Amino acid sequence: MVTVMIGVGGTGGRIVNRIVEAGRMGSHFAAIDTDREELDECLAGTKLQIGQQWSFGYGVVVAEVGARAALEASMEIGKLCRKSVVVAAGLGAGTGTGAGPVVAAIAKACSCEVTAVVTMPFPFEGRERQRQAAEGLPKWEVDRLVTVPLGDMMPMLERSKPLRAAFEMGASVAAKAVELLPSLLTQSGPQNTEVVDVQALLSLVIEQQRGRIKHR
Repeated sequence: MVTVMIGVGGTGGRIVNRIVEAGRMGSHFAAIDTDREELDECLAGTKLQIGQQWSFGYGVVVAEVGARAALEASMEIGKLCRKSVVVAAGLGAGTGTGAGPVVAAIAKACSCEVTAVVTMPFPFEGRERQRQAAEGLPKWEVDRLVTVPLGDMMPMLERSKPLRAAFEMGASVAAKAVELLPSLLTQSGPQNTEVVDVQALLSLVIEQQRGRIKHR
């Protein structure tokens, strides 16, 4: 089955980067974002910038604006879809929360089998992002919805590390969830979602990173 993985928003792009760098999935990769700089940093072979008239290339913080941007680009998004689509996004900000479910809905309208892997915000990202993520989660109408609650990583993160390192590690954990999708063990979560064991996945990521350093 031909699979395309689409990263939506900054977090979605980082998840795509981790998988491309690992070279473990035989998929086509695409990235959709309202932020031009984040899009330029993504390693996906196909990139689509949306919502320039609202974001001016700097991203959006309101989910409704992200959704509108994706709707206006529905024809271009539809052209990215294959028989099987994996959508990766981070919930909390405007693009992943708003545009992500629209991208998934467009793929479903193209008769694709759609799986979504979404991250829920860290506690330190603030109440507004937590609220927007909680409101955005039920809007994903897909065949399989896997959530990665980044807050569960907190006990295992080194407090001396900068915040960017936490986000990068979160992307690595979500990428590991995508990589293991066929055999991924999950628990039932809210709104018919599946919740992954974040700490177990983080342990796998750390172990692999140590292995790469050892063999250099």
